[in-house]
Amino acid sequence: MSKSSIGTEPVYDARTLGKPRMFILGLQHMFAMFGATVLVPALSGLDVATT
Repeated sequence: MSKSSIGTEPVYDARTLGKPRMFILGLQHMFAMFGATVLVPALSGLDVATT
């Protein structure tokens, strides 16, 4: 049984991942940015407009 070598090399161009993986990474980025710019200030009582 051989091991897969997925993820051992860095990705320099996201276009090599294909559209489905790029879509998933885009969603991940969107949720991370939402959490940083809206959710954290809202939970900590800061004004979202000032961030």
